[in-house]
Amino acid sequence: MLGRTAVALITIILCPLVVWACKYSVRDVGFVALDENHYELRLVVSSEMEEENLEALRSEFAPLLRDTNIQLNILKSDSPRLTSREIAQPVEGDRAAAWMIDHFKPREEAAAAEAPRELNFEPVNINDKSSLTSFLWEMADSDLRSQLITAALKSHSVLVIVEGSNVEHNQQATELAADARKEVATSLPDLPKPVDHPTEIISLKKENRAAERLLLWSWNIDPDNIDQTWLVPIFGRGRLLGEPLAVPGTSLTELSTILSYVGQDCECELDRSWMQGKMFPHRWDEAQEAIAAKALDFDPGSPLVKSEITRILARGPNGRRNLNVGVESEGDLLQLSQTEEGNVTAEEADDILRELNILPAEEDYETDSETTSTDEVALAEAEPTPTESIEKNAPATAASPVPATEQADEANFTMPEAYQRTFEIVGALMMLFVLFILFRSRRGRKS
Repeated sequence: MLGRTAVALITIILCPLVVWACKYSVRDVGFVALDENHYELRLVVSSEMEEENLEALRSEFAPLLRDTNIQLNILKSDSPRLTSREIAQPVEGDRAAAWMIDHFKPREEAAAAEAPRELNFEPVNINDKSSLTSFLWEMADSDLRSQLITAALKSHSVLVIVEGSNVEHNQQATELAADARKEVATSLPDLPKPVDHPTEIISLKKENRAAERLLLWSWNIDPDNIDQTWLVPIFGRGRLLGEPLAVPGTSLTELSTILSYVGQDCECELDRSWMQGKMFPHRWDEAQEAIAAKALDFDPGSPLVKSEITRILARGPNGRRNLNVGVESEGDLLQLSQTEEGNVTAEEADDILRELNILPAEEDYETDSETTSTDEVALAEAEPTPTESIEKNAPATAASPVPATEQADEANFTMPEAYQRTFEIVGALMMLFVLFILFRSRRGRKS
């Protein structure tokens, strides 16, 4: 009797420790899209086009990009929103100039101050519905991009070998990728959240680089320079992990360190901006959302999940951010910009998500704020402050995260809101169990 009682007590005591671990890994966070529209496909038509015809084009073709992270905008050639490069390109007759614009916000402040990156395509005939439809589908998807999304759903991560003109460099990249994959495979059993398959390696041949011009451009790789060989680490929903790695110039230690971050707990010391790295242009429909939900054991499109991930990204290294809603004309983009002071509270995160229509309006919820004490509100909004700076052993290079600080003052640590209810239930069960043991012992003494 005592042995079974001891086992039960130990199990109950350990339950809170298991629950305390973050239920999301860095890989999981990579599948949650807080900023859907990274890209804008801008078609520039003649200034003489009737507004009625312009609106008809928008209504007919914008839905083709509905399940993508691309927003279609059709503008006249005299629009004040055009850039100097777009204005310089002549527009004649039925041919519309086509530009892809990268609205992803870089981490570096200097790069953030620059104008958005643009990629120009051959003019497209807007009166030929068949060719215009084909063009939009090519912008939204390709065989390689679909392959990368499928691989990321079932694997720890994906490593793309972008082959160049040097055969020896291509072979070096292949060997580096294979060795890094082996190291990831050995670490899979020890991950906080297991993954069945290690890093998947996919090669983009030199002769196919022209067909994937848009994909390479989205990775900040010059699509016209075919000499350089690259290794591109991908995770989550087609997210770039850091930056593309040039070969030669990349070591196995650096590559393995970068890939190791994917399997870590979401509360690790990784720079939060890495968890929401730039996605390449792709299609993400309901079928893929369902596959992701089954593979991850949670729905990455759920408003509650997005709210929780927003709070996670607001904590930790470089997690002190302002979450600003994008300009209305450019689409509702969730902008993440680093600030020097002030953490985002749970209430602020919810307000932002409501502005983006990710969460319902506040009045739609039944709140129990009247029964919440002032002390509980203050405790819920408290944020830990770092007191020590501890250097990490990971290399600090241009392609790997800067060593992060560790928060040592656990006395000021605030329990994540998602776990408070679980701890309350576990505590109540422990009290009931203790009362049950006392009751049984009293009956035993009487008998």
